[in-house]
Amino acid sequence: MNKWRGLRWLGLLLPAVIAFGIDQASKAAVIDQLAIGQSWAPIPMLQNIFEITRSVNTGAAFGLFQGANVLLLLLSAVMAVGIVIYASRLSGQTLINAAIQRIALGLLLGGVIGNGLDRLRLGTVVDFIHWQLPGVVSNVSNLADHAIVFAVIGLLVIQWRTGRQADQAAALAVTSIPDDGER
Repeated sequence: MNKWRGLRWLGLLLPAVIAFGIDQASKAAVIDQLAIGQSWAPIPMLQNIFEITRSVNTGAAFGLFQGANVLLLLLSAVMAVGIVIYASRLSGQTLINAAIQRIALGLLLGGVIGNGLDRLRLGTVVDFIHWQLPGVVSNVSNLADHAIVFAVIGLLVIQWRTGRQADQAAALAVTSIPDDGER
């Protein structure tokens, strides 16, 4: 039984370490190569849509809560602890649901810690992935943000799968109940 417990923790921690490591390495490379506001077009013909642009964010996603760095750092710490506690209590799921949920929680943990470490070390979050549709939207994010987004998508998929499975089980239970004429 301890072997399975170790695998469950590995399913959480491995994606977290990978997401965190790639996030921090990419941010270090951007800090080393670009000044704040400087851009680089890795694919010149897509420059109007995608660039690497070093920027800083003292707020949350989409520039919300600018200047709330301390509050967002505390929120990151609370979220990291909450994710670990929640993951420790997971049980009673199908193998595929449990795997997706642990991987998603690992990505969420790695992303939260990656951005939290930036806030702690630098006082801001380093953003550099610059997607834009000229005249419509322009967003600069980082790999920790992307890990968080993929995690949320994964958790939504689990919610949807679990809801479908519950609906199917309820429908099966209803069809297997004998009516009054069969008793």
